[in-house]
Amino acid sequence: ELTKALEQKPDDAQYYCQRAYCHILLGNYRDAVADAKKSLELNPDSSIALLRKGICEYHEKNYAAALEAFTEGQKLDSADADFIVWIKRCQEAQNGKYDWYQTESQVIITLMIKNVQKNDVNVGFSEKELSALVKLPSGEDYNLKLRLLHPIIPEQSTFKVLSTK
Repeated sequence: ELTKALEQKPDDAQYYCQRAYCHILLGNYRDAVADAKKSLELNPDSSIALLRKGICEYHEKNYAAALEAFTEGQKLDSADADFIVWIKRCQEAQNGKYDWYQTESQVIITLMIKNVQKNDVNVGFSEKELSALVKLPSGEDYNLKLRLLHPIIPEQSTFKVLSTK
């Protein structure tokens, strides 16, 4: 219906923004980004379109573009707490990468964070979850929590840090 509405009113920023939201719900992030961008061309001061663009970019792993959209949106609507949450997610995604796998009884995790040593990392394993707290060179903390696929024996689990990534 929104596509039909846009045929009637091709310059309606709100319709593009609403269709972007529909695409997000369907997981069609590329189409959603295109609609959010079109909405922003027509109405550059739309914090909602910036939020939707940022969400799409985040899901496409374009963290820098997502962060830019969220930061611009926050300038337009500082009362919307969603921007703070998404900005934090982007910063976490940019700061740390990890790889992990789980066997019958254990989890092995590799943290790939530039300029971080193993003694800057605190990893805790429980039966159904692992958590990592990393002191970044900037002084900030990077937190990671993962729910495990099935219960493990925590004592058998290990981690390593690759600080050159």
